[in-house]
Amino acid sequence: MAHILLTGGTGALGASLLRDLTRHHFVWCRARSQGAVSAKGRILRLIGTETRINVLEGDITKQNCGLSEETLQALEGSVDMIVHCAASIDFANGLEAMTTNVVGLTSVLDVAQRLNIKDFRHVSTAYVAGDSLRFSEADLDVGQKLRNPYEQSKWTGERLVHAWSGGSFSIFRPSILIGREDGTSPTFDGYYGFFRPIHSVAQALRRSASQGKQLPADLRVLPDTMVEFMFAIQASYISTLNLVPIDWVASMMAKLISLPSENKTYHLTHPSPPRVADVIYNSLAALRVRGALIVETPEEFAAATQRHSPLASRLQRQITNVLEHFVPYVTRQPVFDTRVIRTDLGSTYREPRPITSSFLAELLAFAIAQNWDTRKESRA
Repeated sequence: MAHILLTGGTGALGASLLRDLTRHHFVWCRARSQGAVSAKGRILRLIGTETRINVLEGDITKQNCGLSEETLQALEGSVDMIVHCAASIDFANGLEAMTTNVVGLTSVLDVAQRLNIKDFRHVSTAYVAGDSLRFSEADLDVGQKLRNPYEQSKWTGERLVHAWSGGSFSIFRPSILIGREDGTSPTFDGYYGFFRPIHSVAQALRRSASQGKQLPADLRVLPDTMVEFMFAIQASYISTLNLVPIDWVASMMAKLISLPSENKTYHLTHPSPPRVADVIYNSLAALRVRGALIVETPEEFAAATQRHSPLASRLQRQITNVLEHFVPYVTRQPVFDTRVIRTDLGSTYREPRPITSSFLAELLAFAIAQNWDTRKESRA
């Protein structure tokens, strides 16, 4: 049984990983308090009572992760490895991404050095690939263009881990996290963030129709509540979208953490990703929305939206303002090589649940039932 110092245990992936790790290991879980809720309270709220956890209150963006000198002394000789899962997934806020994903990582590496911990496991992202068309687990700097502050911060973080001289490491690169394989979810960003504004617009139109309000000709709510709206989505017809269940990622990471670290990188990506167009149309069908047009260029977008009524134009802007952050991921997707993880896990590796129309419908039904819960626990 290893003694593991885990950061990010209150995040969606970190909490899933924490449950898996405590089955076989003792975990020192570093977390922040939030308002009136203590760090320990946040952990217990997520996973319940657990005897193999000791919660440490701190903040990775502070020196020594905000841990007191007394705590650091108590940890000396008591921790076998660090698993660094805390992160910001903000695409737009460069300061937030760099503070958490670079400054925070530097602080965690300093703690590893201070405590003489020789084993470091780091959660990155498959999208350090940027705009590459193909990306192997051994690749990092292949001349790719990094498309937002999040990708840049994670790429910089991997370079910091490679430059770390304190011992050996493993790097884990998940792709786009969705809910669990049973259709439930601890988080509602990413995939959910793409479809939430569309669902909100559809619901508003349904309410207007139910109140007898007259809608323009290009917006219709049918008697069965199907919404027809020819809005445009900039995406690719041929590219794929690498969605992967969060509990599968946590399970595979837990298996990899049980192996010796050998300065390797592992892709936790779906081996059979669906086409972007299929994800979009199957998800819209689950939301009972039809008429959307996938366009591949700004010129096509302008042509598709130029004849919108004033109300349709306003609703289109409402959707587009959110979806524009996702454009890099739905227009160009790398092919991720997974030979290293398959080789190292051998017979214990299993493929994730296929991303089918029925699975997407389950995910969206759960999100709607939970009112698209927007609580953020991504930086622990």
